[in-house]
Amino acid sequence: MAWLGRVLLGFVLTTLMSFATPNWITKDNCYKIENRGRVIEVRTGQNADLVVINTGLQSNFRVGAVCSVETETKGPAKVVIVEATQKKSVGLLITNTEVKVGAAVYITAN
Repeated sequence: MAWLGRVLLGFVLTTLMSFATPNWITKDNCYKIENRGRVIEVRTGQNADLVVINTGLQSNFRVGAVCSVETETKGPAKVVIVEATQKKSVGLLITNTEVKVGAAVYITAN
């Protein structure tokens, strides 16, 4: 009987902790529209292009995050964040799609 009480107590505590976690742990707020960024600069290179985004860690644009950039021509372009500060981030363009300044950028689930 004591074993059952411990199991139930553990279950109740785990449930309470999961409801009390902040959004940045559950990453629910990654996909909100308010957390979209805009392309402010496109730096072209010989091997790859870099995209500078007007938001960073404040909107969960963390290093390694996979993002989509809305384009006018083909489907969305894919970008991987390679550098991020609080208010700005830089992404590596991994698709062969043209990205223009002002395009919306948002985090995707890979």
